[in-house]
Amino acid sequence: MLTCSLAAPVAAQEKGPSTITVAGAGIVAARPDLAAISVGVVTQARNAQDALAQNSKLTAELIAAARQAGIAQRDLETQRISLQPQYAQPPQGSREARRISGYEARNTLQVRVRDLDRLGVLLDQLATTHVTSISSAASMTPGTMPAMNSRPIDELVDTA
Repeated sequence: MLTCSLAAPVAAQEKGPSTITVAGAGIVAARPDLAAISVGVVTQARNAQDALAQNSKLTAELIAAARQAGIAQRDLETQRISLQPQYAQPPQGSREARRISGYEARNTLQVRVRDLDRLGVLLDQLATTHVTSISSAASMTPGTMPAMNSRPIDELVDTA
């Protein structure tokens, strides 16, 4: 009896397509052409209605000063309005509850300044109104604000 053994050739293991991985980085630099500042007005009165009325009057003056300084209406935006009770503390050792002694109204606006050369003048003009706080002075490029057209930044990235 003759026995024959045939071995099938082992199939080569299939490999996926060859790949090359490349990593890179780029930097885009642009001169800021926009500043965003927060300006606020705080008023206090014995009742809520008077606190809000005074605050509305001073906020209107603030908006008028910004407009007079060349800020467009589209660059003025309310960030926050609040009305909080103010409490009088009872004498130390007293069992009296705190009582409302008045109200404090706050209104904060964001002002976008597109002509940075006028930023200092604007801040001076706002300081002569009844502004009680100026903060968050930030310089930005057009692509950093979601509502703005970021096309110039996109074009820079495409050409980088």
